[in-house]
Amino acid sequence: MKNVIKQQVVEIPAWKRIAKIIFKDIPKLPKNYLDIYSLKGFYVDSFGNIRHIRNDIASESSKNIFSNEDEAKAAVAMAQLTQLKSIYNDGWEPDWTSDNTIKVCIYFNGKNLTLGNAFSHRRFLTFKNSDVAKEFLENFRDLIMQAKPLL
Repeated sequence: MKNVIKQQVVEIPAWKRIAKIIFKDIPKLPKNYLDIYSLKGFYVDSFGNIRHIRNDIASESSKNIFSNEDEAKAAVAMAQLTQLKSIYNDGWEPDWTSDNTIKVCIYFNGKNLTLGNAFSHRRFLTFKNSDVAKEFLENFRDLIMQAKPLL
């Protein structure tokens, strides 16, 4: 004779099926900058040096703290690029309200640094013509690469 195991199906009420309930705190996301309890990261001092900071409290005087060092370095590079871009464009500013005006831009397309035209899509590095943009790219490629985390 074969050994036969009989199984019985027993209905367990739903309230008994839950063996363990885990409660997790849901982090409260800040509604503004001053809601951040503890800041850590990097800032740029008045000499352009990158400084590390831990456990600072968000305040009006701590709004220049970046979450990581690469972004702080990129901010320094972008400040320099704005000054240089202004000189190369000789006062020219792009008119983003006009789709009829071609603007020549330097931007990242994936990992590649690209020179192209834009009509209404804003770009940080925008120039009055392609000759100026090419010369700028040739002269400041390294600085543009430094700014990449924020571009």
